[in-house]
This record gives sequence, structure tokens and C-alpha cells, in this order.
Amino acid sequence: MMDVEAIDWSKEWHEKGLAEGRVEGERQMLRKMLTLRFKTIPESVITEIQQAASAQIEQWAERLLTEKSID
Repeated sequence: MMDVEAIDWSKEWHEKGLAEGRVEGERQMLRKMLTLRFKTIPESVITEIQQAASAQIEQWAERLLTEKSID
């Protein structure tokens, strides 16, 4: 039988995995949106996206609606 500590640990890792999956999905969507809008994405921008937190990705996605260039 699993003890309470093991169950808590399992739940914590599961929740962390879900959160990481959501952020990775946001990153993929932003890259796709940038590619559709600007055709190519500089490697430096891809690197920034890969390192960005969810809040930053959301801000960039909002700005994408009004920006004229990827710079």
C-alpha cells in the first residue's frame, strides 16, 4: 500500500508535468503563429521562446497581433 508521502510526491510530479506540457504547447503555438505571420523566425527568437515562461509567451502572443516585424 502506498503511503501518504508517496501519493503526495506522485501528485506533485504529475502536476509539474502538466504545467511543463502546457508551457511547451504555448511555445509551439507561438512559433507557429510567428511562422505564419513572418514566414521565418530568427534562431535568436526561437532560443528566447524556448527559455520563456508562460507569462512572457502570453505577452508576445498578444503583441503579435499588432507588430509589423519580428524585430
